Amino acid sequence: MKRFSELKEEAKGLLKPKFWEYFGVIVSIPLALYLIILLEDIIFGDQELIDSILMLIINIITVPLAVGVIYITVQFVRGNEFGIKQWFVGYKKFWRVFWTIGVKGFLIGVWYVLPMIMIMGVIIPQAEEAIGMGLFKQGLHNAVPPTYISVFESIISTLFTSSIGLITIALFIAAIVISTIVSLAYVMVEYILAEKPELTWKQVLRLSKTMMKGQKTRFLLFNLSFIGWILLSGVTFGIALIWVLPYIQVAQVLFYEGINERYEEMMKE
Repeated sequence: MKRFSELKEEAKGLLKPKFWEYFGVIVSIPLALYLIILLEDIIFGDQELIDSILMLIINIITVPLAVGVIYITVQFVRGNEFGIKQWFVGYKKFWRVFWTIGVKGFLIGVWYVLPMIMIMGVIIPQAEEAIGMGLFKQGLHNAVPPTYISVFESIISTLFTSSIGLITIALFIAAIVISTIVSLAYVMVEYILAEKPELTWKQVLRLSKTMMKGQKTRFLLFNLSFIGWILLSGVTFGIALIWVLPYIQVAQVLFYEGINERYEEMMKE
């Protein structure tokens, strides 16, 4: 397995001669979607129902594009031809791709359900009750109606001063840790869908878990190593993202190539 520095140098070396060609391809579809949303906003104005319906449709039909951008980058990294039409490779198995990525999202997000139920069903009612008691003690005629800030302060106070609040905080922290581990286990799902569209959703999820065994911490640290570039993007008001996003995308595909090669060698033994 290559070191992080080697992967990054290789990514830079691949991008330099064909950066604008690659950038033009990967920015084309997102730019088109942005223009569609902008046009809809101009035509329909502030009609929230139409906005919600359009965003729901876009969110559904664009799921396979996550596979497309990875497929393009894989071809780019391997020195093969790549182009805009490859954005749509995921649509050949639309429902399988949609279902697989949906299941992945569910497995990652389900861990937040219990903490959110406790916050919505227990913490907020307790905070509202505390505010109500405060108003009663002040006298209803002289009481000042609660503001968003006072409600928020009451919720925070309830979280940190009650036993149920502390349990909720512990569960929320546990949810973050577990969902991070799960997301790292399934991080290769889109890559596998791009490379092996014939696999069932169960096989894709299982293969991602197998490939990421012993690699989850490494992949997390690899992504964290780009924090400096992300901060630079903030300082330059997003201008640096023109380089940073393709750079990270190519580097992540190179990481995938490494663990994919490792997996194939394991299968031969």
